[in-house]
Amino acid sequence: MDKPRQARLTEGSVGKTLVNLTGPMVLGMLGMTAFNLADTYFIGQLGTQELAAMSFTFPVVMIIGSLSQGLGVGASAVISRAIGEGNKQKIQRLTTHSLLLSVLIVGVFVVAGLLTIEPVFRLLGASDEILPFIKEYMTIWYFGVIAVVVPQVGNNAIRATGDTKTPSMVMLVAVIANIILDPLLIFGLGPFPRLELTGGALASVLSRSATLLVSIWILYSREKMITFVLPKLRELLNSWKQILYIGLPTAVTNMVVPLSAGIVTKLIAASGAEAVAAFGVANRIESFALLVVMALASVLSPFVGQNWGAQAYERADTGIRYSQRFALAWGVVMAVLLGLTGGLLASLFNSNPDIIATVRMYFLILPLSYGLYGVLKLSTIVLSVLNKPLRSSLLTLTQTFILYIPLAFFGAEFFGLSGIFSAAAISYIITGFLAYFWLKRSLAESMEYDYLQQIVTTQEITDHPASLGYWLARLYRYGRNYYDRVLSPYNLETRTLSFLNSLLHEDGLSRRDLSDKLGVSEVVTNRALSRLNDLGYVWHDDEKGEVFVTDRAKEISTNVKEVLRFWSETLVAGFSEEEKESALMLLKRMNANATDFLS
Repeated sequence: MDKPRQARLTEGSVGKTLVNLTGPMVLGMLGMTAFNLADTYFIGQLGTQELAAMSFTFPVVMIIGSLSQGLGVGASAVISRAIGEGNKQKIQRLTTHSLLLSVLIVGVFVVAGLLTIEPVFRLLGASDEILPFIKEYMTIWYFGVIAVVVPQVGNNAIRATGDTKTPSMVMLVAVIANIILDPLLIFGLGPFPRLELTGGALASVLSRSATLLVSIWILYSREKMITFVLPKLRELLNSWKQILYIGLPTAVTNMVVPLSAGIVTKLIAASGAEAVAAFGVANRIESFALLVVMALASVLSPFVGQNWGAQAYERADTGIRYSQRFALAWGVVMAVLLGLTGGLLASLFNSNPDIIATVRMYFLILPLSYGLYGVLKLSTIVLSVLNKPLRSSLLTLTQTFILYIPLAFFGAEFFGLSGIFSAAAISYIITGFLAYFWLKRSLAESMEYDYLQQIVTTQEITDHPASLGYWLARLYRYGRNYYDRVLSPYNLETRTLSFLNSLLHEDGLSRRDLSDKLGVSEVVTNRALSRLNDLGYVWHDDEKGEVFVTDRAKEISTNVKEVLRFWSETLVAGFSEEEKESALMLLKRMNANATDFLS
């Protein structure tokens, strides 16, 4: 098979590159909106019960959509970094494994979904009259869920290469097909039978199936990113772990958004049906107003991923700063435009004066936070690409559950609708500032850590084979490869091994002691200890400021020490005792020289 393409986003003007990526993404997002509107419009012509049945399906559809979007984000993050690294085999392996993961998840959802249609939708409040319509629609939809999940992952893999035009064009083809098939299959026009709700479900599945086939064909035939080599189980599980580490937190936080919207809608409902209608109108207008920023956030993922993988850190940082400035500027523009035209835009949807007044109030308050809302969205995307999805999720959860919802209850109690709208604005402003500074710190941490990981390899490449640096670098690389391979069953890597080994020999060290002992910064130490803590090998005594190994670490202590001993003996195989002592003495002297130089 031919090799996959090289990174496309690591060269050229940063601003022009981001603009070229964002334009097609906006078009694709508009296409998704048109796809959903077409379904709602045509099914709405069948009657109230059919439309209500489709509305009941939204929570389930949204959950699966959030999960597929999370998988797509996880796949895009790891694949774009592999593209930046120029690792062809890794690109093919991650792409293929991400598609296999999506197929596995589809199988689980199809079986679980078909077996639980009645209890799930009864729990959601569906009546006996509407339930048959739901079964009619969801039976078809569940069988076609593969055409929802797999293309989402596949299109994100295509975007990871720097191509946002192709996924958008594929989506537009699906939109056109859906708009054509909906009336034909729902109403039975021409030679087609009248299938009503079943026809609507079939139209959606068939239209999305086009995106499934085309995305797979592009990944295999054009991008050369799919391999049919039978994967080893360990490699497969490792790839899935990388994707899910980013994808699952992203999916969960995506599900938080509709949950918070439901809570806030209930608060607004206390002010009457007109207030709820106005909130719905304002949200639709707002989604279009922020579409460009949301598109920019989506394309920032492959841009940062490729450049970070290629160690083009300054270029990635420049792209992030440009995006943040654009988001702030766009927020100011939208605040002015919507503040001046909010009432006029509301009148296009409804002529009720109460609805118009509420929408006008909404757009006098919320747009003041749009700039920092954009910064928040950009930051959560970049943090996921930097392999810090938990920080990304924490920002969203902070904005929603710590700030927005409590402030909304307070605002509703004392200020009514204006208090609820102000709660949203305040939560976006505070979290936007927090996201900006946390991302800045995270970029510095990741840059320093990646630099330390690459510096030895770089010395091997640049030094002459006759130099000490060249051979020391080679020894480091060989040792790293050996440790990563034999310690993979314990999820240990070279970057964490030295920290765990130090604690196994001397338990209860502080972070500063560990940093001094290993000659690294506290940033690197904190990151390694965080990883070991996640794996269950260390725990922190916050009162004493000390780190201790767990029983789990003690259980593998003998194995770890045996691995280290074996490698040390391998390095000096065939040496006499005098040569061993001499080599050790020389290495200690070199270490002392390096310590004196850097201190």
